[in-house]
Amino acid sequence: MSPLEIDLFLPAADSDPADILADHGPDRLAQTLTDPEHRETLLARFVDQQLDNYRTFNRPLRELPIRKHASYHATRLVADQIRDTHASPELVAAAVQRELLHIAERTGTDAGDLNRYLLDYLYDPDLYPAAANDETAIADHHDLFELPAEMLDDMDQQLDSDLEMP
Repeated sequence: MSPLEIDLFLPAADSDPADILADHGPDRLAQTLTDPEHRETLLARFVDQQLDNYRTFNRPLRELPIRKHASYHATRLVADQIRDTHASPELVAAAVQRELLHIAERTGTDAGDLNRYLLDYLYDPDLYPAAANDETAIADHHDLFELPAEMLDDMDQQLDSDLEMP
């Protein structure tokens, strides 16, 4: 099982599953455990840890000159995790999209640039000569991971509006 298939439960800082069970019963505990607000994949955790390596205490990563390097490093981590996964193509595509958007949001790097970098990295003939010669695999992966231009524009606009200062 790959990190993109493993879901983690991340409770709020002030909640403990045992307390929820004792105070509110099993139905509320089940609701809390399945709430998407309290779940993320192990891959998302890995990406955040990778990006946290570049943080400073006085400036966010997206304001640092090293932000692009950090975004490409995190994108390589995503590529390495999906390279040999046996997860469904839909799950892989959703995980890639989610993580690239998250990396773009944290670093200020364009999501389209990250998508292109991921594809280039997956099929770099110097690193992976067998994959680079497999025309079918390259076409399949480009179809799977290439995000439509409209979607990239929508994501850019959404990121811009989400990141606007009040």
